[in-house]
Amino acid sequence: EAGSELERAVADVQRAGAASTVLGRLDPPAVAEVTADVFGAPPGQDLLALAEGAHGNPFFLIELLSGLRDEHLVDVEAGQAVLVETRLPQRVRDSMQRRLGRLSPTARKVAAVASSMGRRFTVADLAAAAQLPASSLLDPVRELLSSELLVEGPQTLSFSHDLNREAVRGSLPSSAVQALDRQVATALLDAGALPVEVASQL
Repeated sequence: EAGSELERAVADVQRAGAASTVLGRLDPPAVAEVTADVFGAPPGQDLLALAEGAHGNPFFLIELLSGLRDEHLVDVEAGQAVLVETRLPQRVRDSMQRRLGRLSPTARKVAAVASSMGRRFTVADLAAAAQLPASSLLDPVRELLSSELLVEGPQTLSFSHDLNREAVRGSLPSSAVQALDRQVATALLDAGALPVEVASQL
């Protein structure tokens, strides 16, 4: 992450002459292979769909799979690794809490509201849902982009991958998630969105 102690440490050792290897995103067949390696059996469809939510990010994929294994959320049945329960492991939620803890309070608030807005959203919709003027979102959105929690499209923002969005939601109390969902739905309806649009976005 930009500005992190790890990033500074890596920069220091690179200046000292260390070589570096950059891992690109894994393609779907590689994600399936890694998942099979972790559990000793090819993944079932539900497990594979959850693993693909990491969008090929090697770190997040291993965090997810290790958490699923450690919490016994995957069983091998009939030679296939299948989910026992569909939820993010605590390890992933704890990791997200640490990431959010390194952000400013406003950026954390914006991330929490954004996690209730569906896969893609505009800055205008985010401002309405967060009950903040759009101008006040410039710095927190830039911070979330820099931390790679969010990515920018031509006209919208989105979480960099589904696991990030689900991990942000998972790091919040369930009552807060429900309240945010209601707040976002109300704000979008008040802004003139059609109910069917709000339902599909949420």
